[in-house]
Amino acid sequence: MTANWRTAGIQAVSMSQELVRLSTQAFLILSLLSSQGCGEGAGPKNPRAEDARSALIELIQSSEFKDAGFISNEESIKELKIAPISAEGTHVKIGRWYCDLSGKTFVIQRNTRISSFELHGRFVLGRNGRWKAVEEGSSIGCSGPQPVPHDELGPMLTPP
Repeated sequence: MTANWRTAGIQAVSMSQELVRLSTQAFLILSLLSSQGCGEGAGPKNPRAEDARSALIELIQSSEFKDAGFISNEESIKELKIAPISAEGTHVKIGRWYCDLSGKTFVIQRNTRISSFELHGRFVLGRNGRWKAVEEGSSIGCSGPQPVPHDELGPMLTPP
């Protein structure tokens, strides 16, 4: 009977040692994850230039993106894929796209002789650790002749 107690005691000590080993490993893993971050917030603090390029291409390819006739999707994707990246600090230019990486914003402006178009948005880090470009707004302007208000047409041109 003493042998059974001795065997049981040895098994209990072995199990306790294994639990301590597993607990230590779990503690180390959790400490590592908390210091590096996990989930939404994991990854780099700001997008890199290549992250911005990829995110803008994905934005244009998405079904949510609508070109306004001033920026064709095919033209913009081609431009983004082949355009060299010029950077000055955290301000980056990729073709006609301007990105502020520290501010996590982007803008593109297209101008013609009589109109202008601007699209702007921000970069958001997704749960998958990849940066996503999110369109926040756009504007279209006209720089041609301004219409004359109806009351300034004068008495001869005022409709009856």
